Amino acid sequence: MSALIAIAIATGSWPGCVRNGGGRRMFPRSSHGDAHLGNMFLEPDGRPGFLDWQAWQEGPYMHDVAYSIIGNLTVADRCHAEKDLLAGYLDGLQANGVAPVPSRVDAWEAYRRHAMHGFMWAFTPVQMQPEDIVTAEGDCFGAAVVDLDTFGALGV
Repeated sequence: MSALIAIAIATGSWPGCVRNGGGRRMFPRSSHGDAHLGNMFLEPDGRPGFLDWQAWQEGPYMHDVAYSIIGNLTVADRCHAEKDLLAGYLDGLQANGVAPVPSRVDAWEAYRRHAMHGFMWAFTPVQMQPEDIVTAEGDCFGAAVVDLDTFGALGV
């Protein structure tokens, strides 16, 4: 497992809180939108950062978190570490003054739902990304959608 991903998630880099259209509390932040290792770097002091902000967006807190965990770890590493990484992320939010912090149960359910975003890798044309990358990402997200019962979490 990449220490960079563990650092990025545990630091709670995306604090903030607004209400979505349905009035439910969510924890959006500036979302990179393409949070893979190729777009990450470490500052000299060890803080993580992202390059390539062309897909910047504001959205649910879990968007980049789920995409990073699922897409940047092997399936075995993800299965072994995903709950600990989510707990570290929530602890990082709290340590950085975000309130209220989602419960572990709510964060897990959001994580299960947000696996769907990366699942779309399987439909990426080879004109956009090399076939080996599409296949690797498709495999990671396909396994996650099955393991996490993403369709069940989405109610479909």
